[in-house]
Amino acid sequence: MTQALRDRSVAGTWAAPFAVAGVVFVGRAVQIKSGNYDPAAVAFLVVGLAALVLAVAASSRVVVSGRAAAAATGLGVTGLVYQFYQLTTEPPGWDLHTQPMGTYLAALTAFEVLTVPLVLRLPALRWAYTAGWLAAFAVLAVWIVRVTPDPFIDVYTWTKYSLDVLADGRNPYAAWMPNLYADDIRHRDGGNIYGRPVTPDGQWIQSGYVYPPVLLVAAGAGYVTGEIRWAHVAMFVASGLALLGCRGRFAALAAALLLTSPRVFLMVQQSLTDTFCLGLVAVTVYLASRSSRLTPWAFGVAVVSKQYMIFLIPLGLLLVPPPWDRRKLAAFFVPAAVAAAAVNLPWFLWDPRAILGSLMASGLPFRYESLTLLSAYAAAAGTPPPLSQWLQFAMLVPVYALAWARAARGPAGFALSAALVVVVFFAFSRHAFCNHYFLVVGCAAAGLAALNREADGPPPDGPPGSPAAG
Repeated sequence: MTQALRDRSVAGTWAAPFAVAGVVFVGRAVQIKSGNYDPAAVAFLVVGLAALVLAVAASSRVVVSGRAAAAATGLGVTGLVYQFYQLTTEPPGWDLHTQPMGTYLAALTAFEVLTVPLVLRLPALRWAYTAGWLAAFAVLAVWIVRVTPDPFIDVYTWTKYSLDVLADGRNPYAAWMPNLYADDIRHRDGGNIYGRPVTPDGQWIQSGYVYPPVLLVAAGAGYVTGEIRWAHVAMFVASGLALLGCRGRFAALAAALLLTSPRVFLMVQQSLTDTFCLGLVAVTVYLASRSSRLTPWAFGVAVVSKQYMIFLIPLGLLLVPPPWDRRKLAAFFVPAAVAAAAVNLPWFLWDPRAILGSLMASGLPFRYESLTLLSAYAAAAGTPPPLSQWLQFAMLVPVYALAWARAARGPAGFALSAALVVVVFFAFSRHAFCNHYFLVVGCAAAGLAALNREADGPPPDGPPGSPAAG
């Protein structure tokens, strides 16, 4: 029985080429129109979604790992070349048409050159080229922040404004948010894009900060330096380090695919909050691959980092060693619950009504311009499909069933299943954009980084998060 569980755990090698395909195709889908609707983007999204289904399903099969590794490496290198091509030939962010690109192209060239020894895992000077590679990424990210101060997007303005409010000693969840789009407040269905009331002059959204406290605190690390986006730069570097630290067979390839995904610098430029969600998943996977007892604590913070991250909670079972019993489940989920409560309770006690009203408001309108399968339906039919507000939840049922039945027990199975949950949830939602799908890219890359680590640990009765057990 123990050997069978080991075999199931190490059998994720054929998941690797599918995971690579998921990263590359979903990354291309959001590159085409920056996460907005486009028929070609939908096609890439569908292929990426299918690849992630196969990655999860394949992660429990025993196969010839050499052939699978060769396929993953070949696809990965091809994907890297394609992603660098996109970074070279298409703007890495918005509103850059008047900016000189010399610094960007020079740093990008260094980034490309240093990716070669990283992916080949050359033993000589490994620390030097790894540090240089991460530094080249950081230079690119810093450049895009420097050339685009104060981006015109609600998430940046709201986060900065909320931190200003907090610095003034007031509750950002009890303050109204400025409405950047007052001149364009009407949408096709007659409601505003937030589904929340606005003041009569249209200048304020009658809601507090709409993201959970984890994201506000994370952005605060940059706020104290005068630029909240430095926290995004740091989180991407930390995510790359976390994936490299998994030391799986494809860890370097996974880190390279993540940090060269063509919309990565847009995520930084626009301060898109899923950067932090992605980083917390990467840290959770890193800790689990190292058998760390901090794994459930990181998991607990990750699943409350944004509203829809709670749908990863059922996947926590994949980080608990089989066979499951009350002791093992409690050893994982109790610390996770404590961590989740610790990062939210102070804010809840400050003003329960304000934070619940800000975080739980519903009624978001259908966004015809978003990158979803429902938008594709609406483009053809002229109207959203019936029951569109419930479809994304219904589609999670078969995803959970597939994950529990087929995913490898361990960090790789968890991360690949997380990628599938997120991509299905948003592909069938009423609105989804670049930030949502970049989280998919990050989860899939984390799963790829952890593959083959499950073979190295103790039997499945080891501690939660151990490589063999989870």
